[in-house]
Amino acid sequence: MKYIFIGLLAVSAILAAACKSDDSSTNPTPPPDTVWTFEQMLAQADTTPIYLRGALVDSFLEYWSTIAIPPVHVAPDSEFGTAAFVLTTTSNSATVAGDFNGWNIDTTPLQRLEGTSLFYAIERFEKNARFDYKFVLPGNNWIMDPRNPRTMLGGFGPNSQMWMPAYSPPPETATDTSIAHGTSQTFSLHSEIMSNTRTVTVYLPAGYDSTQHYRVLYTHDGPDYRNLLKIHNVADYLAGHGQTPPFIVVTVPWASPPGREGEYHMNPTFARFFVEELIPYVDAHFATLAAREGRAIVGESSAGLGSVYLAWEKPEYFKWAIGQSGYYSFTDDALMDSISAAPTYDLHFYLTVGTYETDLGGVNMVTAEERLATVLAQKGYDYQAIYVPDGHSWGNWQRTIGDAIRWMW
Repeated sequence: MKYIFIGLLAVSAILAAACKSDDSSTNPTPPPDTVWTFEQMLAQADTTPIYLRGALVDSFLEYWSTIAIPPVHVAPDSEFGTAAFVLTTTSNSATVAGDFNGWNIDTTPLQRLEGTSLFYAIERFEKNARFDYKFVLPGNNWIMDPRNPRTMLGGFGPNSQMWMPAYSPPPETATDTSIAHGTSQTFSLHSEIMSNTRTVTVYLPAGYDSTQHYRVLYTHDGPDYRNLLKIHNVADYLAGHGQTPPFIVVTVPWASPPGREGEYHMNPTFARFFVEELIPYVDAHFATLAAREGRAIVGESSAGLGSVYLAWEKPEYFKWAIGQSGYYSFTDDALMDSISAAPTYDLHFYLTVGTYETDLGGVNMVTAEERLATVLAQKGYDYQAIYVPDGHSWGNWQRTIGDAIRWMW
């Protein structure tokens, strides 16, 4: 823990030179075998002359830059810890908004440490929490955390990431140079049923053999599952490390008309396109296991609803469905009502949601998954309902996709 000594000795030297005193009791420092927490720094600031607090802050931030920003702390044997959002700015105010507070700019204002340019807020989170956030300055100026190198790209651009100490990024989404990688092909498919055209990408596993029969994972929001979730890396990792058999990934974009919601919000015409036009094309041109046992569908948010609906609507074509943060409350739980009223099919569902997804424009994704899980249990379906301390983000869907595929295959 040499960084603790460096940071604390620097502060102690400044204070000793300024105060001309050997009495250090008013400037407590943590033991050398612990982390210098933000709360401890604030306690030191209370007994530090205002004109020296800037040096204290600088030393503290330099120390934490060797570990991670934001500063976090979890006590031993605790399931929760604290995180300090810290920002140095010449603005007269600042707030932090993110998954944890529904991206509300008024919920979590930062307070200024008197005598410094440091603004901060201390919040409590699960020890394995992960979520996206940004700072908001006057004039509705949204900025990334300038001291945090961890970012997550989303549909509206990049955000900063909060990682609590027990969170670990999923290895399967990173490019693994120790294993072989697959190849991509694309084709353009015109749909007579939907009266639209889309470009579909097919990812073939490493060592693809046209005489074999591979399972197929279909994804909605195809470009996002490729570029943001890194589904190709996931497929390479799982097969390359022997965690699943090699499988094909077909990433399917939405098309207009009717647009994303028009296709994913329980559209039976889109379901017909999928099973009458898309699947036959894939089975005819690639070495697939052309049976329902060899097919799965995945999607997130509206596409999560679309995935569960598509498998349920066409159980003769799919055996597996993964819904990530699904919009299951669409039209007053219409999908759940339909499942309740219908026979039970041989389907298997893997549902995931972030516990911070409780207010997305008035939609509570958490309680929606709970209600769907209750319906599936009552109908006797095989399912998993997973809840993780995360938000409505590709970081969330990255951390759960590997386990979902392992569970299926």
